[in-house]
Amino acid sequence: MRRSMTPRLLPRLARTAAALLLLAASSLFGAQPANVTALAISPGSVDVSASARTVVVTVTDTAASSVSASLTLAGASSPTSSQTTGYVAGTMLSPGHFQISLSVPYQGAAGTWQLSLHATEGSGPEAQYPWGRLKQDFPPATVDVISSTADTAAPLLASFSLSPSTIDTTSAAQAINASFSVTDNLSGTSSVSFWFTGPDGALYPGATALGSGTTLSGTWGGAVTIPAGSVPGLYQLSKVTTLDALNNSRTYLAADLASLGTGSVRNIGKLGQTISFGAIPDHTYGDTAFGLSASASSGLPVTFTIFSGPATLSGNTLTITGAGYVTVRASQGGNGTYTAATDVDQTFQVFQAEATIVVTPYDVNYDGHAHTATGTATGLAGLDLSSLLTLTGTTHTDAGTYATDGWSFAGNTNYKAASGTVTDKIAQINATIVVTPYDVNYDGTAHTATGTATGLAGLDLSSLLTLTGTTHTDAGTYATDGWSFAGNTNYKAASGTVTDKIAQINATIVVTPYDVNYDGTAHTATGTATGLAGLDLSSLLTLTGTTHTDAGTYATDGWSFAGNTNYKAASGTITDKIAKVNAIITVTPYSVTYDGNAHTATATARGVESVPADLGSLLTLTGTTHTNAGDYPADAWSFAGNTNYNPASGTIHDAIAKANATVNVTGYTGVYDGNPHGATGTATGVKGETLSGLNLGASFTDVPGGTANWTFTDITGNYNNTSGSVAITLTKANATITVTPYNTIYDGNSHTATGTATGVKGESLAGLLTLSGTTHTSPGDYPADAWSFAGNTNYNSASGTVHDVITYGFYGLLSPYTPNKSYKIKSAIPLKWQYTNAANVAIPSGTAAPEIRILKVADYASSDGAITLDDAGSSGYQYDTTTNTWQFNWKTTGLTPGTYYIYITSGVTKQVNGPFPIQLTN
Repeated sequence: MRRSMTPRLLPRLARTAAALLLLAASSLFGAQPANVTALAISPGSVDVSASARTVVVTVTDTAASSVSASLTLAGASSPTSSQTTGYVAGTMLSPGHFQISLSVPYQGAAGTWQLSLHATEGSGPEAQYPWGRLKQDFPPATVDVISSTADTAAPLLASFSLSPSTIDTTSAAQAINASFSVTDNLSGTSSVSFWFTGPDGALYPGATALGSGTTLSGTWGGAVTIPAGSVPGLYQLSKVTTLDALNNSRTYLAADLASLGTGSVRNIGKLGQTISFGAIPDHTYGDTAFGLSASASSGLPVTFTIFSGPATLSGNTLTITGAGYVTVRASQGGNGTYTAATDVDQTFQVFQAEATIVVTPYDVNYDGHAHTATGTATGLAGLDLSSLLTLTGTTHTDAGTYATDGWSFAGNTNYKAASGTVTDKIAQINATIVVTPYDVNYDGTAHTATGTATGLAGLDLSSLLTLTGTTHTDAGTYATDGWSFAGNTNYKAASGTVTDKIAQINATIVVTPYDVNYDGTAHTATGTATGLAGLDLSSLLTLTGTTHTDAGTYATDGWSFAGNTNYKAASGTITDKIAKVNAIITVTPYSVTYDGNAHTATATARGVESVPADLGSLLTLTGTTHTNAGDYPADAWSFAGNTNYNPASGTIHDAIAKANATVNVTGYTGVYDGNPHGATGTATGVKGETLSGLNLGASFTDVPGGTANWTFTDITGNYNNTSGSVAITLTKANATITVTPYNTIYDGNSHTATGTATGVKGESLAGLLTLSGTTHTSPGDYPADAWSFAGNTNYNSASGTVHDVITYGFYGLLSPYTPNKSYKIKSAIPLKWQYTNAANVAIPSGTAAPEIRILKVADYASSDGAITLDDAGSSGYQYDTTTNTWQFNWKTTGLTPGTYYIYITSGVTKQVNGPFPIQLTN
C-alpha cells in the first residue's frame, strides 16, 4: 500500500504524523523541551540465562551536563516482580555526548525492558525522560531480554512466630521478637521486612537478618522496640514483605498472616501522665488573693498544697500572709489506667511592702544651737512604724547647707528598708572688720597694712583676717591692695582694698673699657651696679653694645642700666680696642715613592680661637706640586692674611723617590713533551701600564730543565732596575704502551704477547719494551704474564701483566656417548674424551686435571642446579696414556628422569667444554 502512495501524498502524511506526535507528547509530558537529539541502545536483545549482560546506551543532549539511565521490566509474567537496573550515571564522551553501561542481571525476567533517562540541563530541575516519551522520538527505546532461567517469583513466607506473648511498657521500653521461615526458588531471599501496628494506630517497622539455613530456605529474625509508656492493648503484626536478589517482592497483610502464626502481642502496662503547671509570677506583700491552675495529660484533676512559705490555700485560691518564698506543689495520684504523675513544684517570691515615710527638713540662721529634721513612717492600715525611722544624720549646729543629710528606715520582715536625704540649712552671719593702709619711701624692708575682725559677743576673729595682699617691699603705688576675711562655718567671708605707697631711689654704676690682642673670642667691657646695703644690681646693667670679636678700635661703645621697681634707669659710652695677630701655620713637605700621581705639600693654617678657625683657604701650595721622581729643595708657599691675621710665606724640601716596577716572572714545571720551555713574565708600572725592558733568560727542552735568569732595565727614570731567576723543571713522561695477550689452541710452538711503546712525538720506543715473561709453549692459563718498559732520560720506566691462555683442542665426547640416545636410570654411563692440538690430533693430557659438572635441566632451558656425582668405579677419573683418553663412569642410580647437561672443565687451562645432553628414563 505504501508503494501505491503518490510522492505528493507522502510528505503531507509525514507532516501530519509529526504534528500529531508533538501534540501527544505535549499532552503527556507538559511543555518541557526535548533536548535529547540522538539515542542508541546496543545490543537490542540480550540472553541472561547463563550470566548478566551489559547494554550500552549512547545519548546526545547538548544542553546536559550529566545523564543517567535505567532499564525496567514491563509486562512481567509475575505480579510480584518489579525488576530494574536502577539509574546508572553516564560517562561524558565529549560535551553533549554520553555513554551509560547498564547490567541486566543473571536470571532476570524475560520480556521487554523499557529505557528511561534523567538529565541535568542548566540550572533548572532535573529533566525527566520516561519511556513513554522516549519511544515517541526514538522507538522502541527498549531491550528484549531472553531468559530460560528467569526468576520472577518472590520469596514465600511459610510461617512466623512472635515472643513474648505479653509486654509491660509501664516503666521501660520492651522488645517484640519476630522469626520468619522463608523459601525462594532461584536467586535467594535478600531481605524480610515487617511492621507492627499499635492500638493507637502507630506503626513500628522492623528489619531482619538471616539467622539459620540459607537464602533459599532459612529462618530470618528481627525485633521492634515498643517505647516506655506506650498505649496498652494488642500490638498486631500488620505487614511482612519478602524480597529476593532480583527485586521480586511479596507483601503479606494481616489477613494473609492469620494462617501462618499468632500475629499479636498484648501490652499490659499502664499509661504514663504528666502535669502542666506554669510558673507563678512574683508578688508583693499586700497583694490580693489569686487562683492557681494546672492540668494533667490524662485529663484527671490536679490538686494543690503549700509545700513551704508564708501563704494559705482555700481550694485553688492562694492568700499571701507575709514576705518570703512560697512553694506550691501540684499532684495527680493516677487511677486504673494511668500511673501517678510526678509532682510539679512552682516557687515564687513575695517581695516586702514599702512603708509611707515623710521627713521634713529645717532652714534657720546660725544661733549656736543644734537642729534636727522631723519625720513619720506609716505601714498598711495606718500602722505606726516611726520607731524604725532614724533622723540623727540630719542633726547640725554650725551654719551650712546640708544637701545630703541622710535618714534611714530599718524595715522588718514585711516592710522594705529605705533611706533618703533632705537638704537642711543654717545661714552664716557677718563679722565687724577695720583695715588701715601705709605711705613710705623704699628702704628695702616689707610693709603691710593693719586691721581687726570681731564676732558676736566681742569674739576675736582676727586670725581669719588676711592682709598679705597689702604687703610690699619694692617701690610703687598699690591702689588695689586687697584684704580678705576667710569667714568660717558660722561667719560670712568678706574682702576689700586699700591704697599703699613706696617711692624709688638711685643706684651706684661703674663701667671699665678693654684694650687686648685678637684671640678669636668676644670681649665685653666690665661694669658694676650697686644698690642699698651693697645690693648687686649688675644684672640690670647692659654691656652688649661694647662686645666685639674682630680686631679694631671701637670709640663709641654704649652701655645702659635698666633700673627696676626700686632703682631709676641710666646710660653712657666708652672706647674699646682689639689688635691683629699671626696665624699658626704648619706646612708639611712630602717624601714619597713615585706612583704616577701629582703630589702637593700639605699644610694647615689655624687661628688662635679656643676652637681654632680653619684658615686653610688663605694658603697657596701650588709651588710644591710635582709628579715625576726627583728632589725639590725650595718649593714655595704663601699665606694671604685677613682682618684678624697678618700675611706670611716660606719654602720646604719635597722629594719623590723611584718606584719598584711590579715584575712577575713565572718558571715552568711540566712533563717532558719534546718542546722547549722557558719562563713567562710581565713588568707593570704603578698605573698598571706595561713596561718594556724585561728579559726572561734561557729555555730548556730535555729533562730535568734548568735555571732561567731574568733582568728588568727601566727607561722612564721613575722605576728601579731589578733582576732574578726562576726554575724550569721538566719531569719524565709516560710512554704510550700497548701489550696484547694471546688466547690460542696448543700447537707445540712457543707464543709471546705482542706490544708497542710510543713517545710523546710519536717516536717508537719499542727497543725499551721487554715481553719475554709472556712466552709459553705448553697448554695452560697464564693470568699474570709480566712485561716491562726500561725508560730513559725523558721517559719513566713501566711494567704490567697480561692474561695469556693456551687451551686444549676438544671435539666432543667419544663413543659410546650419542647425543640423542636415552639411558636407563641405574645404569653406569661411560663418559670419554680426548684433548687435542690445533690440528685435532690427540695429545698427552695426563696433567689436564679435568672435572665433570652435570646439571639437570627442566624443558632443556633453565638450570635446576648441579647434581652430586657418584662414579661407578673406585678409580674416579681414569686416564689412558696409550690412547691419551680420559674416562668417567657416571653412576645414575637414584636420579630422576629428565635431561641432563654435561660440562668438562680443565683445571690447567680453565677451559669449559659442553654442554653435552643426556636423556635419563625409567
